[in-house]
Amino acid sequence: MSKYQGLHFQDAIAVTKSDSTRYDPPLDAIYVGGTGNLAVETLGGNVVTFATIAASTVLPVRAIRVLDTGTTATTIVGLVLGAIPAIKQVAAATAVTEYITRAGNAIVERSTTSIIARG
Repeated sequence: MSKYQGLHFQDAIAVTKSDSTRYDPPLDAIYVGGTGNLAVETLGGNVVTFATIAASTVLPVRAIRVLDTGTTATTIVGLVLGAIPAIKQVAAATAVTEYITRAGNAIVERSTTSIIARG
């Protein structure tokens, strides 16, 4: 089972490596299509390099920049979470809908609604 199951991305953005381009809203995750290093500036302002990222990897890192300097990975796509409901099967007659609400750069509320099916 994928650790990303149930996450719904609102948007996908083709990333051009740049030391000056800032993403707003920030990227919530980054897909790396081709093996290599990925240098980013995180939402907290730190510059880090993820070394030798395997092809077809999704990195759950909140980033405001994907840097040209230090990045050798290719086919990079930025992913942005949205407020799209995720429906999960919990029990035979119960479904849970989860909504994520964003305010600026922070998740401020996670609410859950239960629906009981009647027979």
